[in-house]
Amino acid sequence: MKEDRDRIKESIDNLDRNMFVVRKFHSQEGWASKNIYIPFEVEPDVEDSTEKIVLRFLKGYGPSSLQGIRGGTSFYYSEIEAVLSKLREEGVVEKIWMGDLGLEMWILTEELEKLENIEPREVRDRLRILSLYDPWIQPMWSQLISKFGEGWYFPIIKNGDICGMIEKWEMSGCLEIREVMLESEELLPELIDELDRMMKFYRKKGLEILRIKRAFGEDIAGSKHLETFLKKGYKQIGDFIAKGKFEPLVFTRNQVLSYIFWKQGIHDEHRFENVMDAIDALGGLRSDYEANLKTDIPVSLQRLMDQGTLFSGRTIPEFVTYSTLENIAVYKKAKNRRLTEYMKMVLDVIKDKEPIRRKQLFTLSPLGYGNTTEALRRLSDGLYVVWEIIDGKGAYRSVPDIPDLTTNRARKTVLKRIMDSYGIFSAENLSAYTKHEFKMEETRKTLRQLEREGHLVKGFFVEDEETLYWALKEDLDKIAKMTFDKQFLLTPRDNLSIYLRERVRERWNMGSAAVAFDGTDMIAALRVRWRKNEMIITDFKGDLSAREILKTFSLENDIRVVEEREQMDDWEMVIWYERMRGKESK
Repeated sequence: MKEDRDRIKESIDNLDRNMFVVRKFHSQEGWASKNIYIPFEVEPDVEDSTEKIVLRFLKGYGPSSLQGIRGGTSFYYSEIEAVLSKLREEGVVEKIWMGDLGLEMWILTEELEKLENIEPREVRDRLRILSLYDPWIQPMWSQLISKFGEGWYFPIIKNGDICGMIEKWEMSGCLEIREVMLESEELLPELIDELDRMMKFYRKKGLEILRIKRAFGEDIAGSKHLETFLKKGYKQIGDFIAKGKFEPLVFTRNQVLSYIFWKQGIHDEHRFENVMDAIDALGGLRSDYEANLKTDIPVSLQRLMDQGTLFSGRTIPEFVTYSTLENIAVYKKAKNRRLTEYMKMVLDVIKDKEPIRRKQLFTLSPLGYGNTTEALRRLSDGLYVVWEIIDGKGAYRSVPDIPDLTTNRARKTVLKRIMDSYGIFSAENLSAYTKHEFKMEETRKTLRQLEREGHLVKGFFVEDEETLYWALKEDLDKIAKMTFDKQFLLTPRDNLSIYLRERVRERWNMGSAAVAFDGTDMIAALRVRWRKNEMIITDFKGDLSAREILKTFSLENDIRVVEEREQMDDWEMVIWYERMRGKESK
Protein backbone atom coordinates (compact mmCIF):
# COMPACT_ATOMS: atom_id res chain seq x y z
CA MET A 1 0.00 0.00 0.00
CA LYS A 2 1.18 3.53 -0.78
CA GLU A 3 0.38 4.64 2.79
CA ASP A 4 2.64 1.92 4.19
CA ARG A 5 5.47 2.92 1.84
CA ASP A 6 5.11 6.56 2.88
CA ARG A 7 5.27 5.64 6.58
CA ILE A 8 8.29 3.42 6.00
CA LYS A 9 10.05 6.16 4.02
CA GLU A 10 9.35 8.70 6.76
CA SER A 11 10.65 6.29 9.42
CA ILE A 12 13.85 5.63 7.43
CA ASP A 13 14.37 9.37 6.92
CA ASN A 14 14.05 9.93 10.67
CA LEU A 15 16.44 7.08 11.46
CA ASP A 16 18.87 8.42 8.86
CA ARG A 17 18.62 11.99 10.12
CA ASN A 18 19.27 10.91 13.71
CA MET A 19 22.08 8.50 12.69
CA PHE A 20 20.50 5.30 13.90
CA VAL A 21 21.23 4.00 10.38
CA VAL A 22 23.85 5.00 7.80
CA ARG A 23 24.12 4.48 4.05
CA LYS A 24 26.49 1.71 3.03
CA PHE A 25 29.01 2.41 0.28
CA HIS A 26 28.61 -0.11 -2.55
CA SER A 27 30.82 1.23 -5.36
CA GLN A 28 28.04 2.36 -7.69
CA GLU A 29 27.74 5.69 -9.44
CA GLY A 30 25.79 8.35 -7.59
CA TRP A 31 22.90 9.05 -9.95
CA ALA A 32 22.17 5.37 -10.63
CA SER A 33 22.89 3.91 -7.20
CA LYS A 34 20.38 2.81 -4.59
CA ASN A 35 20.57 3.65 -0.90
CA ILE A 36 21.51 0.63 1.20
CA TYR A 37 20.94 1.27 4.91
CA ILE A 38 22.71 -0.55 7.74
CA PRO A 39 22.50 -0.04 11.53
CA PHE A 40 25.03 2.47 12.82
CA GLU A 41 26.96 0.79 15.58
CA VAL A 42 28.61 3.39 17.85
CA GLU A 43 30.81 3.33 20.88
CA PRO A 44 29.26 4.09 24.30
CA ASP A 45 28.16 7.71 24.78
CA VAL A 46 31.00 10.22 24.41
CA GLU A 47 31.22 12.65 27.29
CA ASP A 48 30.49 16.28 26.38
CA SER A 49 29.85 15.27 22.75
CA THR A 50 27.71 18.34 21.99
CA GLU A 51 30.41 20.65 23.32
CA LYS A 52 33.11 18.93 21.27
CA ILE A 53 31.10 19.19 18.05
CA VAL A 54 30.36 22.91 18.61
CA LEU A 55 34.05 23.57 19.24
CA ARG A 56 34.99 21.60 16.14
CA PHE A 57 32.53 23.64 14.08
CA LEU A 58 33.89 26.97 15.36
CA LYS A 59 37.45 25.86 14.69
CA GLY A 60 36.58 24.93 11.13
CA TYR A 61 34.05 27.66 10.23
CA GLY A 62 34.23 30.38 12.85
CA PRO A 63 33.50 33.14 13.51
CA SER A 64 29.87 32.03 13.21
CA SER A 65 26.46 33.20 14.25
CA LEU A 66 24.14 31.18 16.46
CA GLN A 67 22.07 30.44 13.38
CA GLY A 68 25.19 29.27 11.50
CA ILE A 69 26.11 26.88 14.30
CA ARG A 70 22.55 25.58 14.31
CA GLY A 71 22.69 24.98 10.56
CA GLY A 72 26.06 23.22 10.78
CA THR A 73 25.30 20.96 13.74
CA SER A 74 21.48 20.54 13.79
CA PHE A 75 21.49 21.02 17.57
CA TYR A 76 18.61 22.92 19.17
CA TYR A 77 19.21 26.61 19.95
CA SER A 78 18.81 25.94 23.66
CA GLU A 79 21.56 23.28 23.54
CA ILE A 80 23.92 25.55 21.60
CA GLU A 81 23.31 28.53 23.90
CA ALA A 82 23.98 26.41 26.97
CA VAL A 83 27.25 25.09 25.53
CA LEU A 84 28.42 28.56 24.39
CA SER A 85 27.58 30.05 27.79
CA LYS A 86 29.65 27.36 29.54
CA LEU A 87 32.57 27.72 27.15
CA ARG A 88 32.52 31.52 27.51
CA GLU A 89 32.74 31.23 31.29
CA GLU A 90 35.74 28.93 30.80
CA GLY A 91 37.38 31.46 28.47
CA VAL A 92 37.34 29.13 25.47
CA VAL A 93 35.00 31.18 23.22
CA GLU A 94 34.05 34.83 23.00
CA LYS A 95 31.14 36.81 21.57
CA ILE A 96 31.85 39.54 19.02
CA TRP A 97 29.73 41.88 16.90
CA MET A 98 30.41 42.28 13.20
CA GLY A 99 29.58 45.08 10.79
CA ASP A 100 27.46 48.19 11.07
CA LEU A 101 24.38 46.14 12.00
CA GLY A 102 26.18 44.50 14.89
CA LEU A 103 25.68 40.88 13.81
CA GLU A 104 26.35 38.68 16.84
CA MET A 105 29.09 36.11 16.18
CA TRP A 106 31.00 33.55 18.19
CA ILE A 107 34.74 32.88 17.89
CA LEU A 108 37.42 30.85 19.65
CA THR A 109 39.24 33.06 22.16
CA GLU A 110 42.62 31.91 20.83
CA GLU A 111 41.71 33.33 17.41
CA LEU A 112 40.35 36.65 18.65
CA GLU A 113 43.75 38.37 18.83
CA LYS A 114 44.54 37.41 15.22
CA LEU A 115 41.22 38.88 14.12
CA GLU A 116 41.81 42.16 15.97
CA ASN A 117 45.24 42.62 14.38
CA ILE A 118 44.04 42.24 10.78
CA GLU A 119 43.39 45.38 8.76
CA PRO A 120 40.53 44.93 6.22
CA ARG A 121 42.72 46.06 3.32
CA GLU A 122 45.36 43.50 4.23
CA VAL A 123 43.10 40.55 3.45
CA ARG A 124 44.54 38.83 0.41
CA ASP A 125 43.52 35.41 -0.88
CA ARG A 126 43.85 33.79 -4.26
CA LEU A 127 40.93 33.20 -6.58
CA ARG A 128 38.92 30.13 -5.56
CA ILE A 129 35.98 28.16 -6.96
CA LEU A 130 33.55 27.22 -4.20
CA SER A 131 30.29 25.30 -3.92
CA LEU A 132 26.93 26.75 -2.98
CA TYR A 133 27.14 24.43 0.02
CA ASP A 134 30.38 26.00 1.25
CA PRO A 135 29.85 27.72 4.65
CA TRP A 136 31.61 30.84 3.35
CA ILE A 137 28.94 31.19 0.69
CA GLN A 138 25.92 30.70 2.92
CA PRO A 139 25.58 34.38 4.02
CA MET A 140 26.08 35.49 0.40
CA TRP A 141 23.09 33.77 -1.18
CA SER A 142 21.06 36.95 -1.67
CA GLN A 143 24.10 38.62 -3.26
CA LEU A 144 24.62 35.63 -5.56
CA ILE A 145 20.98 35.60 -6.66
CA SER A 146 21.05 39.33 -7.41
CA LYS A 147 24.18 38.85 -9.56
CA PHE A 148 23.56 35.53 -11.30
CA GLY A 149 19.97 34.54 -10.54
CA GLU A 150 18.82 31.20 -9.13
CA GLY A 151 20.45 28.06 -10.45
CA TRP A 152 23.11 25.45 -9.84
CA TYR A 153 26.46 27.15 -10.32
CA PHE A 154 29.78 27.46 -8.50
CA PRO A 155 30.71 30.92 -7.15
CA ILE A 156 34.17 32.33 -7.74
CA ILE A 157 35.73 34.14 -4.75
CA LYS A 158 38.79 36.38 -4.58
CA ASN A 159 39.93 38.11 -1.40
CA GLY A 160 36.75 36.83 0.22
CA ASP A 161 34.40 38.59 -2.21
CA ILE A 162 32.27 37.23 -5.06
CA CYS A 163 33.87 37.96 -8.43
CA GLY A 164 32.12 35.50 -10.77
CA MET A 165 30.74 32.03 -11.27
CA ILE A 166 31.07 28.94 -13.44
CA GLU A 167 28.45 26.37 -14.39
CA LYS A 168 30.03 22.91 -14.41
CA TRP A 169 28.73 19.38 -14.74
CA GLU A 170 30.25 15.92 -14.53
CA MET A 171 29.78 14.26 -17.89
CA SER A 172 30.91 10.92 -19.31
CA GLY A 173 34.67 10.83 -18.85
CA CYS A 174 35.09 14.60 -18.58
CA LEU A 175 34.13 17.68 -16.60
CA GLU A 176 32.13 20.17 -18.66
CA ILE A 177 31.96 23.93 -18.05
CA ARG A 178 28.94 25.42 -19.77
CA GLU A 179 29.43 29.04 -18.72
CA VAL A 180 32.09 31.33 -17.27
CA MET A 181 31.21 34.74 -15.81
CA LEU A 182 33.76 37.10 -14.25
CA GLU A 183 33.31 40.68 -13.04
CA SER A 184 36.67 41.52 -14.58
CA GLU A 185 38.08 39.85 -17.68
CA GLU A 186 41.55 40.45 -16.22
CA LEU A 187 40.83 37.63 -13.76
CA LEU A 188 40.60 35.05 -16.56
CA PRO A 189 44.27 33.87 -16.34
CA GLU A 190 43.84 33.35 -12.59
CA LEU A 191 40.63 31.42 -13.16
CA ILE A 192 42.33 29.14 -15.69
CA ASP A 193 45.04 28.39 -13.11
CA GLU A 194 42.37 27.66 -10.51
CA LEU A 195 40.67 25.26 -12.94
CA ASP A 196 43.96 23.35 -13.15
CA ARG A 197 44.06 23.08 -9.36
CA MET A 198 40.41 22.01 -9.28
CA MET A 199 41.08 19.18 -11.76
CA LYS A 200 43.44 17.52 -9.25
CA PHE A 201 40.30 16.62 -7.31
CA TYR A 202 38.33 15.41 -10.32
CA ARG A 203 41.21 13.26 -11.60
CA LYS A 204 40.84 11.22 -8.42
CA LYS A 205 37.27 10.54 -9.54
CA GLY A 206 38.46 9.36 -12.95
CA LEU A 207 37.67 12.60 -14.84
CA GLU A 208 40.85 13.56 -16.68
CA ILE A 209 39.50 16.06 -19.21
CA LEU A 210 38.09 19.55 -18.72
CA ARG A 211 35.80 20.76 -21.51
CA ILE A 212 34.63 24.38 -21.88
CA LYS A 213 31.79 25.41 -24.19
CA ARG A 214 30.95 29.04 -23.32
CA ALA A 215 32.55 32.03 -21.60
CA PHE A 216 31.26 35.53 -20.93
CA GLY A 217 27.92 34.77 -22.55
CA GLU A 218 29.23 33.57 -25.92
CA ASP A 219 30.41 30.35 -27.53
CA ILE A 220 34.05 29.78 -26.71
CA ALA A 221 34.95 28.83 -30.31
CA GLY A 222 34.21 32.35 -31.55
CA SER A 223 35.21 34.20 -28.39
CA LYS A 224 37.92 36.83 -28.19
CA HIS A 225 39.15 34.94 -25.11
CA LEU A 226 39.85 31.75 -27.06
CA GLU A 227 43.54 32.58 -27.49
CA THR A 228 43.97 33.01 -23.71
CA PHE A 229 42.76 29.46 -23.17
CA LEU A 230 44.85 28.04 -26.02
CA LYS A 231 48.01 29.60 -24.54
CA LYS A 232 47.22 27.78 -21.29
CA GLY A 233 47.29 24.36 -22.97
CA TYR A 234 43.69 23.96 -24.18
CA LYS A 235 42.94 22.36 -27.55
CA GLN A 236 40.05 23.40 -29.79
CA ILE A 237 37.81 20.51 -30.86
CA GLY A 238 34.96 21.74 -33.04
CA ASP A 239 32.90 24.27 -31.10
CA PHE A 240 34.47 23.58 -27.69
CA ILE A 241 37.92 23.51 -26.09
CA ALA A 242 39.38 20.83 -23.85
CA LYS A 243 42.42 20.18 -21.70
CA GLY A 244 43.68 16.93 -20.25
CA LYS A 245 44.80 13.47 -21.24
CA PHE A 246 43.32 12.83 -24.69
CA GLU A 247 44.29 12.62 -28.34
CA PRO A 248 43.24 15.82 -30.20
CA LEU A 249 42.23 13.96 -33.39
CA VAL A 250 38.87 14.19 -35.14
CA PHE A 251 37.53 11.89 -37.88
CA THR A 252 34.42 12.08 -40.03
CA ARG A 253 31.55 9.72 -39.28
CA ASN A 254 32.15 8.00 -42.61
CA GLN A 255 35.78 7.34 -41.71
CA VAL A 256 34.83 5.95 -38.30
CA LEU A 257 32.08 3.72 -39.70
CA SER A 258 34.40 2.50 -42.48
CA TYR A 259 36.94 1.59 -39.80
CA ILE A 260 34.30 -0.30 -37.78
CA PHE A 261 33.28 -2.28 -40.88
CA TRP A 262 36.99 -3.00 -41.44
CA LYS A 263 37.38 -4.34 -37.88
CA GLN A 264 34.22 -6.42 -38.24
CA GLY A 265 35.43 -8.16 -41.40
CA ILE A 266 32.87 -6.56 -43.72
CA HIS A 267 35.46 -4.47 -45.58
CA ASP A 268 36.77 -6.31 -48.65
CA GLU A 269 40.36 -5.58 -47.59
CA HIS A 270 39.97 -7.11 -44.13
CA ARG A 271 37.62 -10.09 -44.28
CA PHE A 272 38.04 -13.15 -42.09
CA GLU A 273 39.32 -16.14 -43.98
CA ASN A 274 36.89 -18.58 -42.34
CA VAL A 275 34.30 -18.96 -39.60
CA MET A 276 36.79 -20.03 -36.93
CA ASP A 277 38.95 -16.96 -37.55
CA ALA A 278 35.85 -14.77 -37.17
CA ILE A 279 34.87 -16.51 -33.93
CA ASP A 280 38.39 -16.10 -32.50
CA ALA A 281 38.29 -12.37 -33.25
CA LEU A 282 34.64 -11.60 -32.42
CA GLY A 283 34.07 -14.12 -29.63
CA GLY A 284 31.25 -15.82 -31.53
CA LEU A 285 28.75 -15.53 -34.38
CA ARG A 286 25.00 -15.30 -34.03
CA SER A 287 23.87 -16.53 -37.45
CA ASP A 288 24.87 -17.79 -40.88
CA TYR A 289 23.91 -14.34 -42.19
CA GLU A 290 26.67 -12.82 -40.06
CA ALA A 291 29.13 -15.55 -41.13
CA ASN A 292 28.35 -15.04 -44.83
CA LEU A 293 28.81 -11.28 -44.49
CA LYS A 294 32.19 -11.41 -42.76
CA THR A 295 34.05 -14.49 -44.02
CA ASP A 296 35.60 -15.53 -47.34
CA ILE A 297 34.80 -19.21 -46.80
CA PRO A 298 31.45 -19.33 -44.98
CA VAL A 299 30.37 -22.64 -43.47
CA SER A 300 27.02 -23.42 -41.90
CA LEU A 301 27.23 -22.87 -38.16
CA GLN A 302 24.78 -25.73 -37.69
CA ARG A 303 27.16 -28.03 -39.57
CA LEU A 304 30.02 -27.04 -37.26
CA MET A 305 27.75 -27.83 -34.32
CA ASP A 306 27.02 -31.26 -35.83
CA GLN A 307 30.79 -31.82 -35.96
CA GLY A 308 31.21 -30.89 -32.29
CA THR A 309 33.33 -27.84 -33.15
CA LEU A 310 30.86 -25.19 -31.99
CA PHE A 311 28.30 -24.93 -29.21
CA SER A 312 25.51 -22.43 -28.63
CA GLY A 313 24.78 -20.41 -25.53
CA ARG A 314 23.79 -16.95 -24.32
CA THR A 315 27.11 -15.09 -24.16
CA ILE A 316 27.70 -11.34 -23.76
CA PRO A 317 25.63 -9.56 -25.00
CA GLU A 318 23.06 -12.12 -23.95
CA PHE A 319 21.93 -13.52 -27.28
CA VAL A 320 22.20 -17.11 -28.48
CA THR A 321 25.68 -17.26 -30.00
CA TYR A 322 27.75 -19.97 -31.67
CA SER A 323 31.25 -20.26 -30.26
CA THR A 324 33.90 -22.65 -29.02
CA LEU A 325 33.70 -24.25 -25.60
CA GLU A 326 36.87 -22.39 -24.57
CA ASN A 327 35.33 -19.02 -25.42
CA ILE A 328 32.08 -19.89 -23.68
CA ALA A 329 34.02 -20.87 -20.54
CA VAL A 330 35.43 -17.31 -20.39
CA TYR A 331 31.94 -15.83 -20.75
CA LYS A 332 30.71 -18.19 -18.03
CA LYS A 333 33.36 -16.98 -15.59
CA ALA A 334 32.67 -13.38 -16.54
CA LYS A 335 28.96 -13.78 -15.82
CA ASN A 336 29.68 -15.53 -12.52
CA ARG A 337 26.02 -16.31 -11.79
CA ARG A 338 25.25 -17.72 -8.35
CA LEU A 339 24.33 -21.42 -8.23
CA THR A 340 21.18 -22.25 -6.25
CA GLU A 341 20.59 -25.66 -4.69
CA TYR A 342 18.15 -26.61 -7.46
CA MET A 343 20.65 -25.50 -10.13
CA LYS A 344 23.35 -27.66 -8.49
CA MET A 345 21.07 -30.68 -8.47
CA VAL A 346 20.20 -30.37 -12.16
CA LEU A 347 23.84 -29.63 -13.05
CA ASP A 348 24.95 -32.81 -11.27
CA VAL A 349 22.53 -34.85 -13.41
CA ILE A 350 23.89 -33.23 -16.59
CA LYS A 351 27.53 -33.81 -15.62
CA ASP A 352 26.80 -37.45 -14.76
CA LYS A 353 25.14 -38.27 -18.10
CA GLU A 354 26.46 -35.63 -20.53
CA PRO A 355 25.72 -35.10 -23.29
CA ILE A 356 22.16 -35.57 -22.13
CA ARG A 357 18.97 -35.03 -24.08
CA ARG A 358 16.24 -32.85 -22.64
CA LYS A 359 13.73 -35.69 -22.22
CA GLN A 360 16.23 -37.84 -20.35
CA LEU A 361 17.25 -34.91 -18.16
CA PHE A 362 13.68 -34.31 -17.03
CA THR A 363 13.27 -38.04 -16.36
CA LEU A 364 16.37 -38.21 -14.14
CA SER A 365 15.94 -34.86 -12.41
CA PRO A 366 14.95 -35.21 -8.72
CA LEU A 367 12.90 -32.01 -9.09
CA GLY A 368 9.48 -31.55 -10.62
CA TYR A 369 8.91 -30.25 -14.14
CA GLY A 370 8.55 -26.59 -13.11
CA ASN A 371 11.61 -26.48 -10.83
CA THR A 372 13.73 -28.38 -13.36
CA THR A 373 12.67 -25.99 -16.14
CA GLU A 374 13.54 -22.92 -14.05
CA ALA A 375 16.86 -24.39 -12.88
CA LEU A 376 17.77 -25.32 -16.47
CA ARG A 377 16.91 -21.82 -17.68
CA ARG A 378 19.20 -20.29 -15.07
CA LEU A 379 21.99 -22.74 -15.85
CA SER A 380 21.72 -21.83 -19.54
CA ASP A 381 21.70 -18.09 -18.81
CA GLY A 382 24.77 -18.51 -16.62
CA LEU A 383 26.48 -20.67 -19.27
CA TYR A 384 26.94 -23.55 -16.84
CA VAL A 385 25.44 -25.65 -19.64
CA VAL A 386 25.35 -25.22 -23.41
CA TRP A 387 23.47 -26.79 -26.29
CA GLU A 388 25.24 -29.13 -28.69
CA ILE A 389 24.21 -31.48 -31.51
CA ILE A 390 24.72 -35.25 -31.19
CA ASP A 391 23.64 -37.46 -34.09
CA GLY A 392 21.46 -34.69 -35.43
CA LYS A 393 19.66 -34.10 -32.11
CA GLY A 394 20.20 -31.48 -29.43
CA ALA A 395 21.66 -32.23 -25.99
CA TYR A 396 23.01 -30.39 -22.96
CA ARG A 397 26.66 -30.35 -21.93
CA SER A 398 28.32 -28.70 -18.94
CA VAL A 399 30.91 -25.97 -19.49
CA PRO A 400 34.25 -26.72 -17.78
CA ASP A 401 36.03 -24.15 -15.61
CA ILE A 402 39.31 -22.61 -16.76
CA PRO A 403 41.98 -23.15 -14.08
CA ASP A 404 43.23 -19.96 -12.36
CA LEU A 405 40.85 -17.72 -14.33
CA THR A 406 39.37 -15.17 -11.93
CA THR A 407 36.07 -13.39 -12.50
CA ASN A 408 37.80 -9.99 -12.72
CA ARG A 409 40.24 -11.22 -15.35
CA ALA A 410 37.45 -12.91 -17.31
CA ARG A 411 35.37 -9.72 -17.32
CA LYS A 412 38.33 -7.66 -18.44
CA THR A 413 39.03 -10.21 -21.19
CA VAL A 414 35.45 -9.98 -22.46
CA LEU A 415 35.42 -6.17 -22.54
CA LYS A 416 38.84 -6.08 -24.21
CA ARG A 417 37.69 -8.52 -26.91
CA ILE A 418 34.56 -6.47 -27.58
CA MET A 419 36.69 -3.33 -27.77
CA ASP A 420 39.16 -5.03 -30.13
CA SER A 421 36.41 -6.31 -32.42
CA TYR A 422 35.01 -2.81 -33.11
CA GLY A 423 38.04 -0.63 -32.47
CA ILE A 424 36.17 2.38 -31.08
CA PHE A 425 33.53 2.78 -28.38
CA SER A 426 32.08 5.36 -26.04
CA ALA A 427 31.73 4.16 -22.45
CA GLU A 428 27.93 4.50 -22.65
CA ASN A 429 27.62 2.52 -25.87
CA LEU A 430 29.98 -0.17 -24.58
CA SER A 431 27.90 -0.64 -21.43
CA ALA A 432 24.65 -0.65 -23.43
CA TYR A 433 26.15 -3.06 -25.98
CA THR A 434 26.65 -5.64 -23.21
CA LYS A 435 22.98 -5.17 -22.25
CA HIS A 436 24.36 -3.59 -19.08
CA GLU A 437 26.07 -6.77 -17.96
CA PHE A 438 28.86 -4.28 -17.25
CA LYS A 439 27.66 -1.22 -15.35
CA MET A 440 29.04 2.20 -16.20
CA GLU A 441 31.48 2.37 -13.30
CA GLU A 442 33.07 -0.98 -14.14
CA THR A 443 33.12 -0.14 -17.85
CA ARG A 444 34.94 3.15 -17.29
CA LYS A 445 37.32 1.54 -14.80
CA THR A 446 38.28 -1.16 -17.31
CA LEU A 447 38.69 1.38 -20.13
CA ARG A 448 41.00 3.48 -17.95
CA GLN A 449 42.99 0.36 -17.05
CA LEU A 450 43.41 -0.58 -20.73
CA GLU A 451 44.42 3.02 -21.41
CA ARG A 452 47.09 2.92 -18.68
CA GLU A 453 48.40 -0.32 -20.21
CA GLY A 454 48.85 1.48 -23.53
CA HIS A 455 46.17 -0.51 -25.35
CA LEU A 456 43.64 2.33 -25.71
CA VAL A 457 43.59 6.08 -26.12
CA LYS A 458 40.67 8.44 -25.67
CA GLY A 459 39.48 11.57 -27.40
CA PHE A 460 36.58 13.35 -29.09
CA PHE A 461 37.20 11.35 -32.22
CA VAL A 462 33.89 11.73 -34.09
CA GLU A 463 33.25 14.96 -35.96
CA ASP A 464 30.31 17.11 -34.72
CA GLU A 465 29.96 14.97 -31.58
CA GLU A 466 30.82 15.88 -27.99
CA THR A 467 30.99 12.24 -26.90
CA LEU A 468 34.26 10.96 -25.48
CA TYR A 469 35.46 7.80 -27.25
CA TRP A 470 38.09 5.18 -26.55
CA ALA A 471 39.96 3.68 -29.53
CA LEU A 472 42.72 1.15 -30.15
CA LYS A 473 46.05 2.96 -29.97
CA GLU A 474 47.65 0.82 -32.67
CA ASP A 475 44.86 1.63 -35.17
CA LEU A 476 44.65 5.37 -34.61
CA ASP A 477 46.61 6.21 -37.75
CA LYS A 478 44.40 3.92 -39.87
CA ILE A 479 41.04 5.61 -39.28
CA ALA A 480 41.70 8.74 -41.35
CA LYS A 481 42.61 6.58 -44.36
CA MET A 482 39.45 4.46 -44.27
CA THR A 483 36.82 4.43 -47.03
CA PHE A 484 34.00 1.98 -47.71
CA ASP A 485 31.75 1.64 -50.77
CA LYS A 486 30.25 -1.83 -50.44
CA GLN A 487 26.51 -2.54 -50.36
CA PHE A 488 25.17 -5.02 -47.81
CA LEU A 489 22.25 -5.86 -45.55
CA LEU A 490 22.89 -5.92 -41.81
CA THR A 491 20.40 -8.19 -40.05
CA PRO A 492 19.31 -8.05 -36.39
CA ARG A 493 21.05 -11.44 -36.03
CA ASP A 494 24.42 -9.71 -36.03
CA ASN A 495 25.90 -7.97 -32.97
CA LEU A 496 26.95 -5.06 -35.17
CA SER A 497 23.25 -4.15 -35.23
CA ILE A 498 23.44 -3.75 -31.44
CA TYR A 499 26.42 -1.42 -31.82
CA LEU A 500 24.51 0.74 -34.35
CA ARG A 501 21.10 0.50 -32.68
CA GLU A 502 21.00 4.12 -31.46
CA ARG A 503 21.89 5.47 -34.91
CA VAL A 504 19.17 3.34 -36.48
CA ARG A 505 16.66 4.55 -33.92
CA GLU A 506 17.60 8.19 -34.50
CA ARG A 507 17.38 7.84 -38.29
CA TRP A 508 14.43 5.50 -38.75
CA ASN A 509 12.69 5.41 -35.36
CA MET A 510 13.20 1.65 -35.24
CA GLY A 511 14.84 -0.49 -32.60
CA SER A 512 15.64 -4.00 -33.79
CA ALA A 513 15.79 -3.71 -37.58
CA ALA A 514 17.61 -4.95 -40.67
CA VAL A 515 19.48 -2.07 -42.28
CA ALA A 516 20.50 -1.70 -45.92
CA PHE A 517 23.86 0.05 -46.35
CA ASP A 518 25.22 1.70 -49.47
CA GLY A 519 28.76 2.36 -48.34
CA THR A 520 28.44 3.99 -44.94
CA ASP A 521 24.98 5.41 -45.73
CA MET A 522 21.91 3.75 -44.24
CA ILE A 523 19.47 3.87 -47.13
CA ALA A 524 16.66 1.73 -45.68
CA ALA A 525 15.55 0.04 -42.47
CA LEU A 526 13.27 -3.00 -42.28
CA ARG A 527 11.40 -4.68 -39.50
CA VAL A 528 11.56 -8.37 -40.21
CA ARG A 529 10.51 -11.72 -38.84
CA TRP A 530 11.87 -15.11 -39.77
CA ARG A 531 10.16 -18.28 -40.95
CA LYS A 532 12.40 -21.20 -41.93
CA ASN A 533 14.03 -20.07 -45.18
CA GLU A 534 12.12 -16.77 -45.40
CA MET A 535 12.79 -13.24 -44.19
CA ILE A 536 9.40 -11.51 -44.00
CA ILE A 537 9.45 -7.71 -44.12
CA THR A 538 6.73 -6.29 -41.88
CA ASP A 539 7.75 -2.63 -42.16
CA PHE A 540 9.94 -0.83 -44.68
CA LYS A 541 11.35 2.71 -44.44
CA GLY A 542 13.77 4.31 -46.83
CA ASP A 543 14.83 4.20 -50.45
CA LEU A 544 13.27 1.46 -52.62
CA SER A 545 16.62 1.15 -54.39
CA ALA A 546 17.50 -1.08 -51.45
CA ARG A 547 15.72 -3.86 -53.39
CA GLU A 548 19.01 -4.64 -55.15
CA ILE A 549 20.70 -5.14 -51.79
CA LEU A 550 17.82 -7.41 -50.72
CA LYS A 551 18.20 -9.44 -53.94
CA THR A 552 21.90 -9.96 -53.32
CA PHE A 553 21.22 -10.92 -49.71
CA SER A 554 18.57 -13.40 -50.87
CA LEU A 555 20.93 -15.09 -53.33
CA GLU A 556 23.97 -15.22 -51.02
CA ASN A 557 22.00 -16.69 -48.13
CA ASP A 558 19.61 -18.87 -50.15
CA ILE A 559 16.59 -17.29 -48.48
CA ARG A 560 13.37 -15.78 -49.79
CA VAL A 561 12.72 -12.13 -48.98
CA VAL A 562 9.01 -11.33 -48.96
CA GLU A 563 6.95 -8.29 -48.01
CA GLU A 564 4.04 -8.42 -45.59
CA ARG A 565 2.14 -5.29 -44.64
CA GLU A 566 -1.03 -4.89 -42.66
CA GLN A 567 -2.26 -2.13 -44.98
CA MET A 568 -1.17 -1.67 -48.60
CA ASP A 569 -3.20 -0.23 -51.44
CA ASP A 570 -3.28 -2.01 -54.81
CA TRP A 571 -1.09 0.51 -56.61
CA GLU A 572 1.62 0.37 -53.90
CA MET A 573 1.55 -3.42 -54.07
CA VAL A 574 2.03 -3.39 -57.86
CA ILE A 575 4.99 -0.98 -57.59
CA TRP A 576 6.68 -3.08 -54.91
CA TYR A 577 6.01 -6.36 -56.77
CA GLU A 578 7.44 -5.09 -60.05
CA ARG A 579 10.43 -3.29 -58.56
CA MET A 580 11.44 -6.37 -56.58
CA ARG A 581 11.64 -8.16 -59.93
CA GLY A 582 13.45 -5.37 -61.74
CA LYS A 583 10.58 -4.48 -64.05
CA GLU A 584 9.50 -1.04 -65.18
CA SER A 585 6.46 0.16 -63.25
CA LYS A 586 3.62 1.45 -65.32
